[in-house]
Amino acid sequence: MAVSFIVNLRFVEVLMNLNEPTNGTDFSNIHIVYEPDQVKAVELAKTSTIMGYEFISYTPSRLVDTLDYQKTNRNTHDVIGQEFDKVCMILNDFFSYDNRKKLQARQHPCPDYLLIKLLYQGSTRARNEILLIVTTEELLENVLGIFKK
Repeated sequence: MAVSFIVNLRFVEVLMNLNEPTNGTDFSNIHIVYEPDQVKAVELAKTSTIMGYEFISYTPSRLVDTLDYQKTNRNTHDVIGQEFDKVCMILNDFFSYDNRKKLQARQHPCPDYLLIKLLYQGSTRARNEILLIVTTEELLENVLGIFKK
C-alpha cells in the first residue's frame, strides 16, 4: 500500500474526529482551499480537474434537488471501488463539529444516505492527494487545526 494513501486515510480519520492524534504525520499532500460562496466552490472544484483532480460530488437525491448544484459526472456512489491519484471534495455548511470535536453532517435529502459516510467514501478514493474546498470559517479553523498538531 502506498504511503500517500495511508497518509490520506489518516487525514480523513483525523478530519472525522479532531481528537485523533496525528503522531507527526506529514500532511503535505492534503490541500485546503477556502471559498465561502458555494457556487464558486463548485466552480473551483470543477476546474481542479485541469490540475488532475477528480471532483467527487455527494450523491444527490432523486426526490429533492438540494445537492443538485454540485452535480458532476462522478458522485460518491459512482466511485465506489475506484481509486484516483488526486481527489477534490467540498466540505460545506452541511457539516459541522460537535462539542466532542467529531464531524457531524446534516441529514441527506435521501434518508438512505448519510453525508458523513459519503464524505468518507469520496475522500478515501485518493491515492496521492486530496484537495478539500471548505465553505465556512468555522470548518476552516477546525480543519486547519489538524495541520498544527
